[in-house]
Amino acid sequence: MTELDKNEKNWLVKSSSKIIGPFSAIDVAKGIIKKHISIIDEVRQPQSRWIYIRENSIFSEVVQGLRHEQSTHVEETMNTAHNTQTLSRTDWASTEVGTPTPTKTDPSLFKDVTPLAGAPSTSAIKQNSQAPSFGTLNDQRVHTQMEKKSRSLGAIIWTVTFLLTSIIGFVIFKKVYKEGKGYENNIRQALHFNHILLHEKAVDFFHRAQEIREPDQATSIQVALPVLQIDRNSLWARKVFESELTRLRVTRQENSDAFIGIGLSHAIDGDLKMAQDFLKKP
Repeated sequence: MTELDKNEKNWLVKSSSKIIGPFSAIDVAKGIIKKHISIIDEVRQPQSRWIYIRENSIFSEVVQGLRHEQSTHVEETMNTAHNTQTLSRTDWASTEVGTPTPTKTDPSLFKDVTPLAGAPSTSAIKQNSQAPSFGTLNDQRVHTQMEKKSRSLGAIIWTVTFLLTSIIGFVIFKKVYKEGKGYENNIRQALHFNHILLHEKAVDFFHRAQEIREPDQATSIQVALPVLQIDRNSLWARKVFESELTRLRVTRQENSDAFIGIGLSHAIDGDLKMAQDFLKKP
């Protein structure tokens, strides 16, 4: 492939049933490297069929480089995990070896030791240890206070959560409602201006509706031809007309209009043979 062929924008890319382009071969290769385009996407040139990028010999060098990069990354990740696991086992073994063994003290060694003057006796210490304590975790009053605080904290958390949920829900509802009203108004205006043959205004309002969400097939087919003529968006218009042909219970007139639209889209792309084929079908 010559440098001129590589820079000629005659490649289309199909990703998840969405067709984008046209691109040059260099643009497609850059998209693969940057992972904007997947190797499981399909590509084609005029007068050719769709083929997976990974099976196209023109992009084989880029695909192999990408696969090598992925395999290298996986290998490095596995080595890192193995080294981490080995280090953890070594640390555990070191801890086990360094743990001292407790020694037992013979009580007979202290039988002749005289307690210091004023020091409490063993029996006194024992009695003090058995005396009831106040303000500890075993005190019933402490338990009651802790339970009250827990209930109060739980009520506060529940209230805050409820308020936040309500506010978020209201904001989302308001946004969806506003978008819905805006979408319906734009579609209504688009169909109205299309009906009175003010196609530029019809296309303008149709694009405003598209910014909110993609219109359905029944609406799109009504303004597909003006969009094709004014915007020259052949790929989008062709997809709409092709979907119309697959719809059940299509009238003869609707079928004829779809063939004409597809033919015009190919003519805009410069594919005159395909254009003639479809324009002859009605």
